[in-house]
Amino acid sequence: MSYGENSGCSKLIPSDRRIFVAWDYDKIMRKFSRDYVNCDENYVYLNFIYQPFKVDKKTGYVYKTVADNDEVECKNPLEIMSIMDMLCSEKPLQLSNVWCPISYFSKFSSIGEKAEKELYADFAEHFSGNATNIYNACSKLGGIDYTVNESADVSFKINIFDFFPAVFQFWNKDDDFPSQIKILWDKNTLDYILFETSYYVVACLLERIQSQIEK
Repeated sequence: MSYGENSGCSKLIPSDRRIFVAWDYDKIMRKFSRDYVNCDENYVYLNFIYQPFKVDKKTGYVYKTVADNDEVECKNPLEIMSIMDMLCSEKPLQLSNVWCPISYFSKFSSIGEKAEKELYADFAEHFSGNATNIYNACSKLGGIDYTVNESADVSFKINIFDFFPAVFQFWNKDDDFPSQIKILWDKNTLDYILFETSYYVVACLLERIQSQIEK
């Protein structure tokens, strides 16, 4: 999977910006609680994985707050597309509070599972044996220790958006199995984002966890 600035997904951003600037902003604000998404004359504001972002209503450009409260233009196509997809969702939004693996949402679940393993494999192997560091990183990020499967070495509920959580799980490798990562999603996830966007979100999440570990 290639998600860099020169990847195919980055070429979709101009189209996403055109869609966004033509959007009915009153509709966005009716859909989301002002506890989670705010809007003024110039920008729409929201948090993505606990980090403040804003989207320019006139241009569709995305900005984020980084260290020392500096504001910079977001250049990460995965962050941009994840935010655009969520804000421009057409469906009514209501969490089910039932957790599912990503393969649940694909008509071809084997494709979902294969892509999932490919996306997680390098991260899982790199941090194998470091469950404590991963636990601390998830905690520092803002996640909440949350048990779904008793066998997981690390299990956290993490807000992808303030109103939309997912569950991150990590298993250290043992004599029988390699290290493993799973992400569990709310059963109504596809009312919020596209199936493909879930992979962009996970790539952003793993990057954020890794950055916390390396601090």
